[in-house]
Amino acid sequence: MSEKELAEQLGVSRTPVREALLRLSEDGLVAIAPQRGTTVTKISVRQVLEAQLVREVLERSLLALASPWPGRAASPALDAIVAEQWQAAAVGDYPGFLDADQSFHAALSALSGFAGVGRLTATARSHLDRVRALSLPEAHVIQSRITEHEEILAALRAGDLQTADAHLTAHLRFVLEGLPAMQERHPDYFVSDSEEFLDPERPSISITLEARQR
Repeated sequence: MSEKELAEQLGVSRTPVREALLRLSEDGLVAIAPQRGTTVTKISVRQVLEAQLVREVLERSLLALASPWPGRAASPALDAIVAEQWQAAAVGDYPGFLDADQSFHAALSALSGFAGVGRLTATARSHLDRVRALSLPEAHVIQSRITEHEEILAALRAGDLQTADAHLTAHLRFVLEGLPAMQERHPDYFVSDSEEFLDPERPSISITLEARQR
């Protein structure tokens, strides 16, 4: 990528472009080589798995904290976000769908009263989002993700934490389940640096609900 060309395309000076590229470099999304230029990095399987781990641990924990107040899940704002997702899906607006998806999870995390913790998941998921974006052109994928959001909300509103947690867990692990097939379809996009973590015999993440149930 050319810093100069990016600045011209965006209609800004080179300074904010340079700062943005440095930030992306810190996140591992681009590689800056002096005298050679800037390139987009390949998708690291290890970083995708790390992002999914962070997201699952935090979001499931926040969900457990939200469950004593099922009335909070009745917020019309959550229904409005889901409706926005359906609208985006109907016209194939993938960026719009992703924006609404992030809004949904942010609002869901905010039910716990710890919105700041929820924001940590947003900063940790950039590598995960790259894989999620690759899966979106498939209509059934988008529809399934929205339906899962509706199922999570329905369980929360019924005060059923275990069902809500089960739906959220399956929802968050969808990317991992489809990762091998994604690598097969787009081999040039990935660097397989964590094949051992994709072993189906490897124990999955489990967050105990014992304390919450007591």
